[in-house]
Amino acid sequence: MTLLDDVLGFQWDKGNIRKNREKHLVSTAECEEIFFNQSLVVADDERFTSTS
Repeated sequence: MTLLDDVLGFQWDKGNIRKNREKHLVSTAECEEIFFNQSLVVADDERFTSTS
């Protein structure tokens, strides 16, 4: 079981929908695709993980 197993979708507010489209040139559906991709690896990035 992974962290995203129970996730069915995302709630987008109007500001984020607009920003995704205008700034990043992607739709909300395209943003969500990366989370449901079977090859997705969810792991800590040691460069940004603090152990203290």
